[in-house]
Amino acid sequence: MPIYRAKIKCFVGNSLREVDEEFEYNGKQCKHLELISGSEPQPPVAPAPKVNAVNLELMTKAELEVYGRTLGLSLDVRQTKDTLISQLEAANK
Repeated sequence: MPIYRAKIKCFVGNSLREVDEEFEYNGKQCKHLELISGSEPQPPVAPAPKVNAVNLELMTKAELEVYGRTLGLSLDVRQTKDTLISQLEAANK
C-alpha cells in the first residue's frame, strides 16, 4: 500500500492528518498529499464494450444480401440461405 505525507493539516478519509505526518492510504487522490513510497493506485480498467453479434439465422435471404454488401461482399440471393450464411461467416474470419 502506498505511503503518503500530508503537505498541510487536512482530513484524509475519516482522519485529521497533521503537516508532515506519514501514513498508508489507498483512497481518492488529493492535492494535499505527497507520495512517499509505493505506487499510486491505478484506476480500474473498464471492460471493452461487447459488440452485438448478428444472428444470421434470423435474417431473410434479402437481409443477408444487404448485410453482405456492408462487408463488401456480393452475394447471390439465388443461392440457399445456408450457402449465403457460410459465405458471410467465411468473410468475417
